[in-house]
Amino acid sequence: MKFNKISFQIGLFAFVLLFTIVGCEKEDERPQNEIVAREKYLADNNITVAPTASGLYYIETLAGTGVAPDTNQYVKIVYEVFYLSGESFDGDTVDFAYAVGVVIPALDEALSYMKTGGKATIIVPSNLAFGAAGNDYVPPYTTLIYKIELLETYFPDEKEIELRNQYIIDNNITVAPTSTGLYYIETLEGTGDLPTASKIVEVKYKGFFLNGEVFDSGTLEFTMGAGQIIKGFEEGIGYMKKGGKATLIIPSDLAYGATGSQGVIPPYTTLVFEVELINIR
Repeated sequence: MKFNKISFQIGLFAFVLLFTIVGCEKEDERPQNEIVAREKYLADNNITVAPTASGLYYIETLAGTGVAPDTNQYVKIVYEVFYLSGESFDGDTVDFAYAVGVVIPALDEALSYMKTGGKATIIVPSNLAFGAAGNDYVPPYTTLIYKIELLETYFPDEKEIELRNQYIIDNNITVAPTSTGLYYIETLEGTGDLPTASKIVEVKYKGFFLNGEVFDSGTLEFTMGAGQIIKGFEEGIGYMKKGGKATLIIPSDLAYGATGSQGVIPPYTTLVFEVELINIR
């Protein structure tokens, strides 16, 4: 039998086209399949609450007796996430800025209905969660179930002051802060001159959160007055002499402020550093 190259190419093109059409049809079915699965879940679990205007199903399981979250506040919640099958795949206790879009839209909406101490279950259509793209754990067009508890609402700057003041009390710190708000606690006096602008200093350091967790340590060099390091750290080193040691308690406005740093330092976080000034040159 003679091979007909043209007929083969046409046949191959038709097969690819048919496969593409079938694939698109299957993808186009996914939004409807999500609706069907969600409606079945609602029926099977006798859920009769009406969805909100956005499509969220909000089911209060315990009324809160505290305060509702407000804009410019942070919230602390406990959450657990489930597929419609009932399988749990995520959960934690987290703090985040409320109503600024740092979490899925459904969480911000649900929290707007809650007060501290309250609990709720929310049924979240994919358009209020991870949508048509999904993520590593959530397939596209997937309705999710969240169980959430609102533990606390707070203004982050006020919370930082509260935590810092408690740390100072708990650790019997009696030194007054400098005019900038830095707490400088000398633990070993050095010798020689103080480091002045343009001097290069070598510093050994260990950085802690107020809960005692170490987030960084090592040795670094920087030029005094060049803005190469956070303000509170440079100010503290400026009070030291070679060989000296100190503890620095640095408010966030002298450190990483309202934005934090690269997922390591949360916003509005007071830091504690144990430092040793090794050399000045």
